[in-house]
Amino acid sequence: MKKILVLAVATVLSFSVSAQKTPTKPKSTGKKPKTTATTKPKTSTPTPTPNKGSNSLSQDMVSSGLKELLVLGGQNAASFLAGDQGFTGNPRVAIPYPAEAAPLAAQLNTMGAGQLVNDFNKAMNRAAASAVNAAVPVMTDAVTKMTLADAISIYKSEGAGATNYLRNQSGKELRMAFQPIVDQHLESAGVSKIWNRMGEIYNKVPFVKPVNTNLSDYVTQEMTERFFVKLAEEELKLRQNPGDQASKLLQGLLQLK
Repeated sequence: MKKILVLAVATVLSFSVSAQKTPTKPKSTGKKPKTTATTKPKTSTPTPTPNKGSNSLSQDMVSSGLKELLVLGGQNAASFLAGDQGFTGNPRVAIPYPAEAAPLAAQLNTMGAGQLVNDFNKAMNRAAASAVNAAVPVMTDAVTKMTLADAISIYKSEGAGATNYLRNQSGKELRMAFQPIVDQHLESAGVSKIWNRMGEIYNKVPFVKPVNTNLSDYVTQEMTERFFVKLAEEELKLRQNPGDQASKLLQGLLQLK
């Protein structure tokens, strides 16, 4: 009986010890467990807005803006000079009587022919007003020939840099465009005949120096110079305040200057 009891106790103890053993870890296969990658959402980078002093202003933008500035300024200048407050209505820009012929005008006034002098001046300026719009296609052509280096140089310049560029590049072409129209209007309005008649009267006066002014050349040269003066004024206005006339590109370009 004792043997049976001892065997029973031994059996129970063996099962208890077996239950208390730590479970074995699973064998490693050597492979890393797969992990699910998390994809970060893409974010769009906003296009930088050029600020003053920024290098994000491209050279192409400068070139396009400066070309627009020249054409727009030229259109404004020509429109003003052709209008009622231009050559025919504004003493500040009206073409004066030829300086070398001033004695002629004075002599004619003393001879009672002052109205002839006034009529001549008015007709001369009407001829200039009629021709000045020929400047626009000449400027447009000059703008198409502007190089990138020209545009950058103008942009960096102070004052009326675009006007100075056009004067240097297209002054001769501008006079050539003006002169045939000036000649036409001087002839059609009878200005050339008046001028020749005035010269005949004056040159008959004893001891005076004959007047040999080429009227066509004189009017063309004077109106060309006045056009550039007005163009410079318009350029400075646009640089300071481009206003609604200018495109967004030109407005932004001038704000950065």
